[in-house]
Amino acid sequence: MIRIENDRLLISGPLTLETIGEIAATPLCAEQPVRVIDLGEVEKVDSAAVALLLHWLRQVAQKECKLTFANVPKELHSLAALYDVADI
Repeated sequence: MIRIENDRLLISGPLTLETIGEIAATPLCAEQPVRVIDLGEVEKVDSAAVALLLHWLRQVAQKECKLTFANVPKELHSLAALYDVADI
């Protein structure tokens, strides 16, 4: 599930291949610019979550917009390190 509060995109529930479609379609840096993606309520992740974070970073780079990830789950940090992209 996703919701936008001010400049934050809050994601809850699983962030997996089965769930990222709707989440990936969320516009960033549009009329209501999302500056922070809060992952504090994410319950489960897989490699698709890493791909989604990289997708978002590419998307905002094209719009010259700054994006921050907050409350990144430990499992997602581990996957990012495994794929050698831990600095995202």
